[in-house]
Amino acid sequence: MQHINGVYTQRFNRRHGRDGSLFRGRFRSRVVQEEVYSFAAARYIHNNPVEARLVRTAKAYEWSSHRHYLSRAARPDWLEVETLLAPFGGDRPKGRR
Repeated sequence: MQHINGVYTQRFNRRHGRDGSLFRGRFRSRVVQEEVYSFAAARYIHNNPVEARLVRTAKAYEWSSHRHYLSRAARPDWLEVETLLAPFGGDRPKGRR
């Protein structure tokens, strides 16, 4: 795997005029403890495809859970929406709006 990764990195760098490893730096994650930050993080995650101009609206992105927050229809069992919707009225029409 190391050899394959090295060869791929060399070819990628030649093709794109870059140098060095493709995956520089350490992966960072942040624990979301404050309510305000959780809203900002959710907004950021759901709006990423819109900002990248992949779709026009967040609910149109196929790989996002955003549309499941807006509707109860066909929601996966593993998706827990109550925590994020609770301050807005919970998992009821008012909260989803």
